[in-house]
Amino acid sequence: MNARATEQATRQADPQAPLALVIGSGFGGLAAAVRLCAKGWRVQVLEKLSAPGGRARVIQVDGYTFDAGPTIVTAMSRS
Repeated sequence: MNARATEQATRQADPQAPLALVIGSGFGGLAAAVRLCAKGWRVQVLEKLSAPGGRARVIQVDGYTFDAGPTIVTAMSRS
């Protein structure tokens, strides 16, 4: 993307817009943050862990990757 396209795609937050603090960056927190941004709010997301995702994050330990939940959330139920 060239600089002009980037400038057009990036919208500056209105300093007078209300500020929302979203606590947690799981599915719900990220969804709330995106919706508020789309409505013109300034949004700050607070997360205690080192990466976003909440229960849907992936953990890597000693070369192994552990799924912390996305497969459960996105799995189709059997009737």
